[in-house]
Amino acid sequence: MKRLNGILSIGALIVWVFAAGCSKSKESANAPAGGASGGVQTEPSGPVTMRLKWQPGKQYDHEVTFTQTSKMSEPGVAQTVDQTMNMVQRYAIIALSATTNGGMEVELKFTGQQVNGTFNGRTVIDFDSARPESQDGKNPAAPLFRKMTGLRAKCFLDASGKLVKIEGLEDVLKQMSAGDPHAAALMKGLLSEETIKQWVERGEGLPDKPVKVGDSWPVTMESKNAQMGIMKTEMTYTFKGWQEHDGHKCALLDFTGTITSHPPASSTNAPQITMDNGKITGKTWYDPDQGMVLETTSEQSLTLKTAAGGKGLSSQMQQNVTTRLLKVSDAPK
Repeated sequence: MKRLNGILSIGALIVWVFAAGCSKSKESANAPAGGASGGVQTEPSGPVTMRLKWQPGKQYDHEVTFTQTSKMSEPGVAQTVDQTMNMVQRYAIIALSATTNGGMEVELKFTGQQVNGTFNGRTVIDFDSARPESQDGKNPAAPLFRKMTGLRAKCFLDASGKLVKIEGLEDVLKQMSAGDPHAAALMKGLLSEETIKQWVERGEGLPDKPVKVGDSWPVTMESKNAQMGIMKTEMTYTFKGWQEHDGHKCALLDFTGTITSHPPASSTNAPQITMDNGKITGKTWYDPDQGMVLETTSEQSLTLKTAAGGKGLSSQMQQNVTTRLLKVSDAPK
């Protein structure tokens, strides 16, 4: 679920870049795709342990689909600005080898991105990493997204699936920003250590002890962002029952909660963004046979406030995020 905070940060960052610049196919029997079938089942009724089971030598291909609509207003100005953003990010997690502490060494690989955004009905970014660079347009976010595509980072997870170390991230960020301070600031928002956690920590929201149908447990997560400070998500998860999800019997988990932000302790050159009335609801499907979260969907509503270009801006947002495990296959040699 920390991934949701990361995507929310990316979404907010892109929105304010816009504002400043404008005043399934089924892969295999082992490849779950989105969409549930059948009703909730209540058997088996005994306690269930939900843990990730990485298999060394396997590649886990994922896709994140993010849609956002927002209405931005300025005090004293009657007219509002309507914005939309649609983003698809594809990445792979390659399980390399088990570590001595019971964890796993993995490699995160970004494999493709698509971003489309409008500002008052006018397209301000239309990016697809599969297209030639000449079609990227002039929006400042496009080159940063292109630099991310193909990026690799080696990560070390502990026995519970939490990120404990990333190798060479600072060097990668320096190479990607090429000495440009503005690009460096944006890249830290798009590809910080906190953001990396969103992709590799795939056990978000899973209980830390065996649970049975009907059980609930609290989940509190925090992440840091240069513009928004500390973002906190406080949720309650409930094990609703068993549900067929593309041929896999999965544990269905519902969650609901709030998202809040606390301003950063020190000022930065980037606009400071605050959040009000953040709410989140969603579902997660966990497959005990594969030991993996197959899909998480969420709906978020919130208000962002900032001062950009000397203006106080407020944006009412609705967001939908879906993260899916597309395919599990042998990792390339």
